Amino acid sequence: MRLLIGFLLTGALLLGGCDGKTPAGTEVEADGQSEDGGSDADRERARMQEIPYAGGSETDEGEEDGIDQAVTDYDRMQPGYTLYSMHMKAAARLIDERGKVVREWSDPGGRHWDNIELLPNGDLITTGADPADVSGIRDEARYAMRLTWDGQVVWKKYLLCHHDIAAAPNDELITLTFQRRKEPSIHKQIDLRDDMITRLTRDGDEIESLSLWDTLSPAQEIYPFSKTRPTSMGGRKWVDLFHCNSVEWMDDPALAEKDPLYQSSNVLFCSRHQSRVAIIDMEARKPVWAWGVDELDGPHDATVLDNGNVMIFDNGLTRGWSRVVEVDPLTNEIVWQYYNERDRQAAEKATGLVARTNDKDRAFYTKSKGSNQRLANGNTLICNSDQGEIFEVTADGDVVWRYVAPERVTRNGREMRSAYVRAYRYDRDFIEGLGLTGE
Repeated sequence: MRLLIGFLLTGALLLGGCDGKTPAGTEVEADGQSEDGGSDADRERARMQEIPYAGGSETDEGEEDGIDQAVTDYDRMQPGYTLYSMHMKAAARLIDERGKVVREWSDPGGRHWDNIELLPNGDLITTGADPADVSGIRDEARYAMRLTWDGQVVWKKYLLCHHDIAAAPNDELITLTFQRRKEPSIHKQIDLRDDMITRLTRDGDEIESLSLWDTLSPAQEIYPFSKTRPTSMGGRKWVDLFHCNSVEWMDDPALAEKDPLYQSSNVLFCSRHQSRVAIIDMEARKPVWAWGVDELDGPHDATVLDNGNVMIFDNGLTRGWSRVVEVDPLTNEIVWQYYNERDRQAAEKATGLVARTNDKDRAFYTKSKGSNQRLANGNTLICNSDQGEIFEVTADGDVVWRYVAPERVTRNGREMRSAYVRAYRYDRDFIEGLGLTGE
């Protein structure tokens, strides 16, 4: 039975910003794949996909930054340290349960960082980009990076990587990269952005890359493509068919014994523009599972839970409200979900496809980014990215910890609350075992 949960947090409409530029034009190409019109929802989704990722949100007068003591319940939250990265800042911070910053990492010459992760020895890995003197992100500016626990650069490798990097088996890393290629079946003149799953050594050297176009296009019975129109996001016009944003190697022997879907050669990824999550067998180079058609809307951050279910941050790009969903991939049934019931009702009542209220409470709605993590005590940590908010909920939907970004960014001459990319909780013993010097 599905568990439907909501809480009362609504708020102001956010500004957009994926590559830090204004939305691309809505001109229609004469011979593209997706210029046959489609439904109103399809056209609105295409328009929303072109809105850049939000770099910040308006601050509410009188709202306090940091820990929200009104909702935080230290007895019911999962103890530990929370790591987060800030959009439009090549930086990450680690805070304790009371919001104290205990560790910081940064690339002073960087434009932004994407997802961040701590390796077992305390090193931090991320993908990002250098600043550009033109709109968008130059291909040659993109990089993967590894820093020590103390913030020293181990290596910085210029690769066409984006959005995510994570630890993988055999002392490897896995990340998302892309290549520009001609694919007449998609568009006769404009390049296809072909996202790729790329294996790296722990030293950042490329081992191999798997093309999603080559892997998925012959398997339309499992992964039929949704149409995507050309966009100027990224500087040069391309057809950003997948816009993948998370990748995770399935490395759980107990789950592998449960079902072949979890075998150690499989990788889970999330595609924003296809509104789907899928599993690919990296050895066989074929998809073995996909889900999300008519359910997800511009999702992020798919992850496999200890019970074998897949949890996804479903942004609700055109729906107007976000949620976290947990799906059983063996039955394709949603077994748990969390959303703000007040936001859902407001979106349904509003005219138009983008809905917001004038209430001063914060909304659980982020058009871009977003993350979710199942914690050891069964709670779920959620990053409401565009709003600059991280909060923790119980299985019954009670908010037991909430942190509001104290960082500020300047956008169009205005000071705004920084947007966050993703946030994850780490156990106390792990972090304190690495040493918190300077405390």
